[in-house]
Amino acid sequence: MINVIKDNMPTNGLQRFLIFCGVAIFLMWSGRIFQGLIQGTVPEGLDNCTTLVIQAMDLGFIVPACFVVTYLLKTKNKLGYILGPVIIVKAATLVTAVLAMAICMRINVAGGSLVEIIIFGIMTLLSYYYFIITMKKLKTCVI
Repeated sequence: MINVIKDNMPTNGLQRFLIFCGVAIFLMWSGRIFQGLIQGTVPEGLDNCTTLVIQAMDLGFIVPACFVVTYLLKTKNKLGYILGPVIIVKAATLVTAVLAMAICMRINVAGGSLVEIIIFGIMTLLSYYYFIITMKKLKTCVI
């Protein structure tokens, strides 16, 4: 196996970022789901859809992946260094899309939350920051 990660790969900040992303996404989506269940109403987002596909995908795959990669990086498992950049790219695309969605909803007066815009704005900036740092720590590898 060719080692493509430099030895001084910073993982502490990345671990904190992945935990933050996992918790924030979990709280945002589960808050929407449980609010409807507690009030005995249809959860937000089901008024014009038959299922909460995005929420299911994020809660079923993205949130656990954030925690698993954090654990792998914490234990210095090589798989964490391989999956770290993958989850960073996914985080960057996910939070950018959610930020754009929230801004568009806010502009169109469809109920976009200012708190979501702020949280996902911070997450977007951090995800691109960690993406750049991670990519700089990859070694050039010629096979």
